[in-house]
Amino acid sequence: DSGILPETSVGDRVETGVAGAEFTLTPEEGKTFADGSEKITFTSGKEAEVIEGKLIGGDSYTLTETKAPEGSMALTEAAPELYSVTFKVDVYGVIWGLKDDAEADGVMLTYDAASDRMTFWNEPTALTVFKRDMAALGSGDDPILAGCTFAVTGRFAAGRYPWNVSVQGTGGRETIQMTTDGSDTAENALKGRLIVGETYHMEEISAPSGYELGMDVTFTVTGVRKNVDGKAALVIELSGESGAEGNQGYWISYDASGNPVITQRDEPVEVRFQKTDMEGRPLAGAGFSVTGRFADGSGEETRTFETDSQGRVDLTKILIESQGDSDMIYRVRETKAPSG
Repeated sequence: DSGILPETSVGDRVETGVAGAEFTLTPEEGKTFADGSEKITFTSGKEAEVIEGKLIGGDSYTLTETKAPEGSMALTEAAPELYSVTFKVDVYGVIWGLKDDAEADGVMLTYDAASDRMTFWNEPTALTVFKRDMAALGSGDDPILAGCTFAVTGRFAAGRYPWNVSVQGTGGRETIQMTTDGSDTAENALKGRLIVGETYHMEEISAPSGYELGMDVTFTVTGVRKNVDGKAALVIELSGESGAEGNQGYWISYDASGNPVITQRDEPVEVRFQKTDMEGRPLAGAGFSVTGRFADGSGEETRTFETDSQGRVDLTKILIESQGDSDMIYRVRETKAPSG
């Protein structure tokens, strides 16, 4: 007798069975199961699928995953053999040909000989989202921006990771919010949630301080392909994409392993003013105070500035854009006139 645990997602190794995977179990050519049938098909549930009283000692069997559950990736259409495993049952009912913990034909497979339990581990779907500074494009200093919140709306697979927070919508659609933290961990909010064949809308609802609101994009998860590591990776397409960069400053790229990345470059909030004489000649040395909330501050404060040789004060990336019901209001006051 063999207990076959339905596949779960690799990575954090969620131990609860993932429902919706479809499997086919077949005997070696010319053989049947004990009841005379030539094939057993089943769909995974939360508990292990038990195959009892049907395997014959001395025969070999092949277990093939024919469909991955929603939120997981499989290469079954392009290469069915990647999700197949063959094993033999001896006359004592002991399974041979499986290692205790090995990668079989490109799939993570664990096998517990004491309980005759096989577990298949699929890669969860995942997508990385980067937010970068448009002004830093082409420079040597191009950090990932933190503090940007995205809302992604669509039909998602059931959550099985603790950091997934979704807001129930209507018609089977939900919205998941995620906030960038200056690294690539924003992908965790969508880990195991995207479904192949579904279309999603991603909108930036809160920009990093000092930057304008940017991304408003629709993308479709069109399929799965093998990345450079030989593992499954999503293929996505942006609506309205034009060349390498989209019309609104976003584009798809792929990381070193061949996994998809959506990058959005935010325009900084640009505010400049200039002090001149009545003939328009720039005046240096004029002092100004600006009162309000600043991008690198925690609350309302007053900061002082002085005009440069061109009579200018540059507040780029310092002021915060009004968003939603939150208006950013600033008071500018001249505190020192230029000489003369």
